[in-house]
Amino acid sequence: MVSWCALAAALLFMLCIVSEAAARFFLARSRYYVWPPYYCIENHLNADVFPGLDSKAVFRVNSEGERGSEPPRSKNGLYRILVIGGSAAECYFLDQEACWSMRLERRLNIPAALDALQRTRVHVGSVARSGIDCAKATLVLRRVCRQHEKIDTVVMMIGAAEVLSWLRNGAPEYPELELPEPLHVFESSPEQRFAWFPPKRTALSELFRILDRRFVRRKLRRSGVGTSVARLRKMRQQAKTVKSEVTAPTAMLCNFEKALESCIAICKKAGARVLVVAQPWLDANCLTKDEESRLWFGAEGDPHSQSVSTYYSAEVFSQLMMQVNSVAARVAQENGAEIVQMQSRLQPPAACFYDDAHFTPYGAAIVAEIVSNTVLQHPVASPLKN
Repeated sequence: MVSWCALAAALLFMLCIVSEAAARFFLARSRYYVWPPYYCIENHLNADVFPGLDSKAVFRVNSEGERGSEPPRSKNGLYRILVIGGSAAECYFLDQEACWSMRLERRLNIPAALDALQRTRVHVGSVARSGIDCAKATLVLRRVCRQHEKIDTVVMMIGAAEVLSWLRNGAPEYPELELPEPLHVFESSPEQRFAWFPPKRTALSELFRILDRRFVRRKLRRSGVGTSVARLRKMRQQAKTVKSEVTAPTAMLCNFEKALESCIAICKKAGARVLVVAQPWLDANCLTKDEESRLWFGAEGDPHSQSVSTYYSAEVFSQLMMQVNSVAARVAQENGAEIVQMQSRLQPPAACFYDDAHFTPYGAAIVAEIVSNTVLQHPVASPLKN
């Protein structure tokens, strides 16, 4: 009996070793995904924190790791748009159908728009995610563009992450240029690292999670969402020091310029049209005190992980955003991309944003309208493939 038990244990151990090795071999040949395919979460928002938003916000990812609908199997007649950027493009607290990338898809799938584009279907997939700056966007585009046979248009809404990161580090005159690591950008990739212990960090566990999302379609649910945002707002309101001046952002803007040039070059090489959306924000100069209490940007230090008592004023943030957008417009013009200005077109501002730079459903609808009109300004000239 002891011999049989020992043999069974040895066989089980060998099975685990072989299974783990096979799982790692399989996952090492997977694709790069900013979001895990088939990921879905249902957020029930705190109405006191988000009074202008829907109480329920579903965030759903398709089979290709994009927030969006499932792309059609046939690519004949398909016009594909890829959206990339930070949290303003991500629209995490907006419901799936309310985010501007999904609204953009619906607007471009009406018969008149399809006729102008000479296509039978438009698919808009978003790989935007909070914290993605231009350097990280370069890495994402370099990987993702290779995985698609054809991307017709890339829409980039970028710029705020550069400003916030610079301020978070104390607005240094010469900021360190950090190259992003794939492991910090992609939720799932061939470069993913695994361990033998604890079990949840093994390749087998990751494979089971993938199969669970794919076939069980389990939906995560969170209630009372918004506590962290309320804490961030309160921290800013109680700041002991509010700085109204910063050092010259020359080096930060130079880094942004180089990264944006790289992004555009990658998209152009893939044969895509590039729309650079100048990052809009909520200008504090036109706000009431109640509206100003929504703001929480501009910390010196990381407010997500520590208590911060020093902030930069909303006026400083506005000035920096204007400079970033000025650089974006110039770089787009010099590199064959198109710039989409929308700061002055988001009216009234307080109804378009629920905080410093994130859109309400009303604001997202305006963004989708502006971007869709821009896409249709220069319809494709190539005939529809049969």
